[in-house]
Amino acid sequence: LRSPELVRLGEHRGELHYTTREILALEKSVLATVEAMQRQRYLLPTHWTEEAMARHSHLTGEQTDALRHLCAARGGLTLIHGMAGTGKSTLFAVAREVWTQQELSLHGAALSGKAARGREEAAGIPSTTLHRLLGQLRKGDRVLDDRSVVVLDEASMIGTRQLAEVVAHCARAGAALALCGDARQLQAIE
Repeated sequence: LRSPELVRLGEHRGELHYTTREILALEKSVLATVEAMQRQRYLLPTHWTEEAMARHSHLTGEQTDALRHLCAARGGLTLIHGMAGTGKSTLFAVAREVWTQQELSLHGAALSGKAARGREEAAGIPSTTLHRLLGQLRKGDRVLDDRSVVVLDEASMIGTRQLAEVVAHCARAGAALALCGDARQLQAIE
């Protein structure tokens, strides 16, 4: 606790929370990058989304609001939060239809192979593990551009360093980044 690298964040639900100077600086950098990404995003025509909602009348009101939010713009960051069983996979299956109509390239990832396979099977978004995606991006085996959408499943479990790297790749390319998950899941393993 006396280490100069330790930063006390404060109390939450009766527990003291700490971080390191390195992680705090990295988080501030990620937030600055995301703010810059948000300024560069631009709105898309809404007819693709509205047509998809008409074809999928089973969507709930929350799902249609989320779909509009998710598919409204190209570039930038979109957050989708929902507990398990609330229909996120259904939402992303319809979003995939909208993105495919716009001829966008989709890149899904999750920490575990099982979660990545689940996203791919349930929503039809080609998915891999986050480690593999990052490796492919580093080597240039996978290239993002301003017509790319990266969907990270179980995003609340992704460590700060990995998230910072994904955000940096998306920002450089002008790609859209969608973070999906439940904030009440396990803490990031990292």
